Amino acid sequence: MTTIKNSGIKDLKVVFLDIIPWFLSVDLHPLTIETTRSSGVTSLDKPLMTKFTPGIGQKQPYSIELVLDIPAQSTVRISIGFEHSILKWHEYPPDANKGFYIGSALISTLIPTKEDSSNLGKFDKQ
Repeated sequence: MTTIKNSGIKDLKVVFLDIIPWFLSVDLHPLTIETTRSSGVTSLDKPLMTKFTPGIGQKQPYSIELVLDIPAQSTVRISIGFEHSILKWHEYPPDANKGFYIGSALISTLIPTKEDSSNLGKFDKQ
């Protein structure tokens, strides 16, 4: 599950990209996008665009790309269903007791105006 919060006063268009390893069988059927507004109203939304690339066993990971419109003062929760595949003994990591490492999703957006920019520090022009 991924949670995205828009605490600004304007709606944001967000690109969500998740690369999931081939040993997790992903299905788009249980994909849910739930938006909770500041008023407490919760709704199920659909993405503006969806691009899904299925994984190929032992060769290519799954790729899910969504374009979402996140309303101002709201929180969006994205959940994707998957099943863990049964692996051959030589496909497990060297220390199987630690489990598998799954990377996080990538979220990107364009900030609408200069007033909305974050305070990451000021850079001097040289």
